[in-house]
Amino acid sequence: MITTSIQMWIAEHPVVAWVVTHPLWAIAVILLVLLSAWGLLGAIAQFIQQAWLFILQAPLKLIYWLFGRTFKLFNQANAFQFTQLDQTGTQKRLPEILDRLEILRKEQEALIQEMRSLLESKI
Repeated sequence: MITTSIQMWIAEHPVVAWVVTHPLWAIAVILLVLLSAWGLLGAIAQFIQQAWLFILQAPLKLIYWLFGRTFKLFNQANAFQFTQLDQTGTQKRLPEILDRLEILRKEQEALIQEMRSLLESKI
């Protein structure tokens, strides 16, 4: 009676019959399934960890990006103001420089004349 019910149960479950008749293959398959499950669980855990890191870092990255853009705009505005100030300062300073160069050129000509006269008087 017990053997008949076991035989009927094994006949209804062919996987169990295969495990009973091939124990080494069954152990190998079980180990393969366990290792695959272990790797899958590890991959899921790593994915969840990276997802949480992304979720927690996203607001900080957004704030950093907004501040960076704001400072960049301020720097561009300041550079624009400095170039305008520099251009007006250049327009004022340019005639002063030209006048000073003209004075220096006249002084240089006078010194060259004086040097010629000194050299001619020695000869």
